[in-house]
Amino acid sequence: MRGIDDLSQLDRDILVWLLLDGASAPKPIGEEVDAHRNSVSRSLSSLADDRLVVDKGSGVWTLTCEGFSAARLIYRERRD
Repeated sequence: MRGIDDLSQLDRDILVWLLLDGASAPKPIGEEVDAHRNSVSRSLSSLADDRLVVDKGSGVWTLTCEGFSAARLIYRERRD
């Protein structure tokens, strides 16, 4: 499992976006974080391997408890 410092910029953007906007599919996430849907899908799979996100079904992803904590830390870092 990767630590928060090992996450890519896209991984971080996805986590913060899910924190602020809730569950979503790769296409709308990609539109918001300026990344291709396929790149977002790959990142979501990696984040799922790290137990930070989970697929709720039908391609809709949401944060796990660990993902919520990581996203809050990233969000706080960006605000400072």
